[in-house]
Amino acid sequence: GAASDLLEWATEQLDASRFAAEAQAGEGAKVTARLGALLAGALNSLGLLRKQQGRFAEAQSLYTRASSLYDTCTSTSSPDAVVCRHNLAELALAAGDE
Repeated sequence: GAASDLLEWATEQLDASRFAAEAQAGEGAKVTARLGALLAGALNSLGLLRKQQGRFAEAQSLYTRASSLYDTCTSTSSPDAVVCRHNLAELALAAGDE
């Protein structure tokens, strides 16, 4: 639907690697890290939607991008990062990739 298309467009417009680089250096790092975490949340949400639609390859790509951003902008042990990796594991099970 329209909300899904808007979310997908917004995530494509943002360069995840830019957030990762800025989160590690210089002024505004906290703000940049927060924006990166918000983007990761949007990617994770879109991944959930794609999984429900049976579009597993797209969901996997979105979860992977979100996980990478969470790891860079928060930490590998942050609750959001853990949930995202859990979603990726559940997707693998749903797709039959044990």
